[in-house]
Amino acid sequence: MSDYDENDKYNFSSGDEGASDSSILNPLAEALLDRSTILVEEIELFQRSLRKNNLEKKVELRLFLNQVKSEYRSLQGLALETPGSKKSRHGVHCSNLPYLEAVWLNAKKSNGITALFKSFGYSDPGSVNNRGKKGKASVTVDIVAQNGLEWIKVSLITPRRLLFELAKAGWEEFSDSSSDSEESLPSLGSTPLAVGSTSLSQLADHLLLASQQTRIQYLHPAITFILPHLCPATPEIEAVVAHLTTKGITVITGAGGTSSFTPAPSIPEVISSLSSPLSRRATPLSDTLNLDTTILLAMISDISHLSSVAPEPRFHPAILRQLEFEAAEPMMDVHLMPVLKGRELITAESARERFDEIVSIVASETERERAHLLLSYPDDVATATLSPEERMKRFQELSCRNLEGLKLPVETVVDELGKDQEVANKLSVVNRGAFMTGWKRDVTTVTSNRAVAKVVAAACEGMEMGPDVMVVMSARSLVGKGKIRVGVDGGLERA
Repeated sequence: MSDYDENDKYNFSSGDEGASDSSILNPLAEALLDRSTILVEEIELFQRSLRKNNLEKKVELRLFLNQVKSEYRSLQGLALETPGSKKSRHGVHCSNLPYLEAVWLNAKKSNGITALFKSFGYSDPGSVNNRGKKGKASVTVDIVAQNGLEWIKVSLITPRRLLFELAKAGWEEFSDSSSDSEESLPSLGSTPLAVGSTSLSQLADHLLLASQQTRIQYLHPAITFILPHLCPATPEIEAVVAHLTTKGITVITGAGGTSSFTPAPSIPEVISSLSSPLSRRATPLSDTLNLDTTILLAMISDISHLSSVAPEPRFHPAILRQLEFEAAEPMMDVHLMPVLKGRELITAESARERFDEIVSIVASETERERAHLLLSYPDDVATATLSPEERMKRFQELSCRNLEGLKLPVETVVDELGKDQEVANKLSVVNRGAFMTGWKRDVTTVTSNRAVAKVVAAACEGMEMGPDVMVVMSARSLVGKGKIRVGVDGGLERA
């Protein structure tokens, strides 16, 4: 980071008079500073790794990193304060570093993280502005996980602090440290007002309001509270946890909230999990997948299967870009096989008809052969009688990629209108058949057509449920006629 210099730990280069007197270093603050240095370095390593793997836009880190850097700068100054001074004691006691470390630790252990310290706006029906309209408010989520479907809030609230809040709300019995008998505690049923007045309960209410006004793939995010300093061993803490649970919130307390029993994954492991196309899904894929024309074409393209395709003057600029993408991220290895492997595959009649039309006009010899293996063609003597195993064996021979687990042929099914005629009317005949058929059959439709996917999502806005669509973030075209040769490494190449 710009204000972090590993050779200038205490910011001596700032020019502050007396800053170079190491005899006044504060050992407690210095320990925190060392921890904050490690935290900053690890987050920045994660940020660089995201950038290197073209995932930077997938995870919002800026606000969290800025907060960590701010804490680092505060600890730099605190480390130079005289030990035992009021400012020193207060600074060490009130440091926000343990909270930031807890957020980062749990973020690394979460699946499908998309943001840290992200704010969500919502309309608060309990407040009205000067114009008589519902007030607007926002709440910050520490960790947005499961690709948006889980909101995690980390709190280091202590039992003592929680007891204080309960006492302030009316449970004066709990503030009397001289009595710890169970007879002195009021019953759970008589304390809803006090429990509902705690900061945790109020925060839960704000998060629930925001969640109810946010939808990810037609679903509302679930909320998880991680409370590592609380252990529901006392009636008052049990009451608070039960109160949060009845609101529909998942509560992780005690050691379970520290994630101490399971080591956090390394940065490369986190990056690897985020790189998988399945990691970008908020909900699981269906066991059967509905493929549109763009995916069918990608599955037979020479670009997807040959070890190299030499650029030709006749190639459209889009194909030239695809050659670059393929060299960096092979379509079958990175984008398609993790999704298709082990699943039954279908395609709508209209999607197949468009596919056949393109193949008949554009496809190269090998692309045409793959097409006849990918789908069933009763009139094709060479493939009509092949068993699924024989079909897959030949398909693999035409590829330098590992296709183990791919199930062929893709079954062609009749077009269906879907569950909403108004949505169907906004699509072309081909896209209507592909997307509406998947919706009607309650299966995931896989496509590379981001534009149409956005149209479908916009048309279904406000519906309880719409079609489940997975957008593959890359596409491959057919390269067309040209000779295929065996390369020096034994792989297939286009001349």
